[in-house]
Amino acid sequence: MTWTPEQENLLRQRWAEGKSAREIALELGYISRNRVIMKVHSLGLGAGARPQHQQAALIARIQDADTLDALKAVLVDLVKSGAIRV
Repeated sequence: MTWTPEQENLLRQRWAEGKSAREIALELGYISRNRVIMKVHSLGLGAGARPQHQQAALIARIQDADTLDALKAVLVDLVKSGAIRV
């Protein structure tokens, strides 16, 4: 599959906004998540950005965890929700 300049621009923009590969693939329509990931790597885009309010919310949830088990639960929840990537 060949990427159009419009698709590449949308990919770059959404990746910079912190969108996941899955979200971008859904927006583009017929492109798979893996195809988006491959294109991200080929373009050398690196890790996607996180909006500041999301970062602050993540930090607050982690800081509020008062035990190791609570911290593990928060991290598992964040991974499952897609809020953080591992």
